Amino acid sequence: MDNDTRYCATQLCEERRLARTAPCPEAAELHIQLASLYKAEFETRRATAKRRRAESGGRRTGQPHRLQ
Repeated sequence: MDNDTRYCATQLCEERRLARTAPCPEAAELHIQLASLYKAEFETRRATAKRRRAESGGRRTGQPHRLQ
C-alpha cells in the first residue's frame, strides 16, 4: 500500500469517528460526506494497484525474484 492509499484509509477512519462524535446532525452529515469521498478514493487507488500488479504478472516493483 503506498502512502497516498494509506492516507485515504486513515482519513476515512478519522471521518467516520468524527461523524459518530459530532455535536450536531449537520456536522455529522459533513463528516459522512467526507468519509464517502475518502472511501471512493481509497477504492479507486486499491483497484488501480491491483490492476497494475495483474498487468505486471503479480510481482510488485522493487521486489526481487524469489528462488524456487
